[in-house]
Amino acid sequence: MAFGFRTPFSFVGESLSGPEGSNLAVDEEFARYRLRRHIRKFEAVNVTGQFLEPYLGSWLPLLYRNSYIWTALGFFGNVLFSSRFILQWLSSERKGCLVVPAYFWHLSFWGSVINLVYALHIDNAPIIFGVIALPFIYGRNLILLRRTAETSVQVRKSERSLEARLKPA
Repeated sequence: MAFGFRTPFSFVGESLSGPEGSNLAVDEEFARYRLRRHIRKFEAVNVTGQFLEPYLGSWLPLLYRNSYIWTALGFFGNVLFSSRFILQWLSSERKGCLVVPAYFWHLSFWGSVINLVYALHIDNAPIIFGVIALPFIYGRNLILLRRTAETSVQVRKSERSLEARLKPA
């Protein structure tokens, strides 16, 4: 060591036994310090509760409290959301053709809402951004489904009244 002090990379190239008269305990301690410092950098990136908790934590303290209820809610949301595929598949098999029943969109909407709440609890930006749009998309599909159902009921009523008028007395 040219200057008499240790730099972060001064242990590179030294043998395990160290130069004559060196203190191996100090070298090992310094290497452990560097490793801990390196690990802390990556831990700071993956810590949950750093994205929205500073903004929402005072308004919604239960959202950031850890408990088994949150884990159960996360599983429930995933089961609800995933069950739509199984039920849609069974419905299609029964009819013998591709069918997308109305409950498919209800399961999609409510499963995505619960998954969004769980993602807010986890407070991890990629997960939140991955599920934040889904309730809006599936909610819009439910609105379109309702409009389609109302329109088809009105069409059926008008067809019946037309048939009644056209029938000979």
